[in-house]
Amino acid sequence: MLRSFKADPYFLQKYYVGSAIAMPLAVLLLLHFYTTPVFGSVLPWLPITLLFCTATFREVAIAFILSIYLFIHRNLSIGPWELLAMGSAGIYVGIWSCVLLHNASHSSIKPRWLNRLVGELTGHLLLTGFPGFALIHIEHHKHADNLELDPHPAPPGMSFYTYLRDMGKKLPSTFYRMYLETWNNDAKYLESWRLVKYLVVFNRAFRAALVLALLGPKLFIFFFIPAAFAVQMSFVYVNYFSHRRETNGSVEILNLDETLFAKTINRGFSGLLYHRNHHLRPEIFNPMKVKIDA
Repeated sequence: MLRSFKADPYFLQKYYVGSAIAMPLAVLLLLHFYTTPVFGSVLPWLPITLLFCTATFREVAIAFILSIYLFIHRNLSIGPWELLAMGSAGIYVGIWSCVLLHNASHSSIKPRWLNRLVGELTGHLLLTGFPGFALIHIEHHKHADNLELDPHPAPPGMSFYTYLRDMGKKLPSTFYRMYLETWNNDAKYLESWRLVKYLVVFNRAFRAALVLALLGPKLFIFFFIPAAFAVQMSFVYVNYFSHRRETNGSVEILNLDETLFAKTINRGFSGLLYHRNHHLRPEIFNPMKVKIDA
């Protein structure tokens, strides 16, 4: 992915323009052919998908609350076991999506051609697509815990809630810096680059609308939104707790495997919390199985 970014100054522009065209067309086709009595019309929920433009936890939470209100207001129903099954499946899929996105970014999935496919499918939960995530993730590995260059560092004293809220704030400036480092201040390229920030915003809403049209309101609310929460929370949890900043300013990257929770996550989700090993050997799919000398 980084190679494509450095080879073509319009790489991300092409990707997001393509998404901006393909996603609305797919939504319109699905609404035309796939609105069934089981799910009812998805049209009342479409305005809610605009809340996914930022994809922050706050906006996604508001979308979830409004969706439930609309679900009840329209006299739709869901049984307790159905609710439990959908929510649990969403969380499970969300955590696995975090694992797969990590590995697809490093081309750790075999055969190699699967990485782009898996990355695009799981990246849909982040609503930004795979290339943007992969580029930021590689940049994180390159500048881990550098307060200026890491796309999502945790400064000393920052609380988990603040990190949860602000983790994505540096992403636009990081993309811009990467673009300048690669293509300098070429006016022709920069003019097209300014479109990206707008395309990314609408891309998220279009992707959310596509999922809504494909799954219908019930699965969108009780499966997709929990999955989207889970994949984001997984990244926030891993990055916040596995990068420990010492009092002298240095940072130690940790393998988390001491608590019952960490052991369960690692054994159920391919060593997700073995983050030190992941940074040392990012090409390995399951970092828990890597033996590294202290």
